[in-house]
Amino acid sequence: FLLSSAIITPILGRLADLHGRRPVLLAVLGSVLIGCVVSAVARSIQVFVVGRVLQGAGGAVFAVSYGVIRDQAPAGRVAGRIGLLSAMLAVGGALGLVLAGPAVAHLGYHWLFALPLALTAMALLGVHAFLPSNFPSVRHRLPWASALALSASLCVMLLVISQGSAWGWASARILLLAVMTAALMTGWVILERRAPHPLVDAGLMRLTVVWRTNLAALFLGAGMFAV
Repeated sequence: FLLSSAIITPILGRLADLHGRRPVLLAVLGSVLIGCVVSAVARSIQVFVVGRVLQGAGGAVFAVSYGVIRDQAPAGRVAGRIGLLSAMLAVGGALGLVLAGPAVAHLGYHWLFALPLALTAMALLGVHAFLPSNFPSVRHRLPWASALALSASLCVMLLVISQGSAWGWASARILLLAVMTAALMTGWVILERRAPHPLVDAGLMRLTVVWRTNLAALFLGAGMFAV
């Protein structure tokens, strides 16, 4: 879930900039909806993984929603609403981890996907009914080289983090993968700096309310996973 979300989010966020936020947001919520169904009825680990990958597209909801805020909100309220949306991600993650315990204990783990299914369906209907279409004034191609470099670096990085304790942090495999991660990430940064239309709008991180909220979310996420 985390891997697919990390890879899909920046790509779909840029596609929303190029082709309109409404169709991309509908597609993302549709993918989450299908992923919830697949995960809820899965009877094998292979099917379950497919469902989780589809659900990982849900990470793009926030990236696309940031764009919706920039399009729809009054100029003086954009930064505050982006900060509020970032805080919702952290709070929602915390509540999900806590509420999952009683749900599994009393209903079974399949309900971890049946309950979000209803909420996702409501969100899908809400976007379809109330979100107006936007028509981008400029069209250009998605920087696929940058997208591939980012995807590769995240895959290798996750392999290092997930297998380090099993393979040994000083083992040759882990050290080689760590070097590959650094090289791929450096290549991605170079591609982004040279691209006329980069994949990730790093300028947003200069907004005080955005980088402070994201920093707080980083520490909150690390704390939750550590516990």
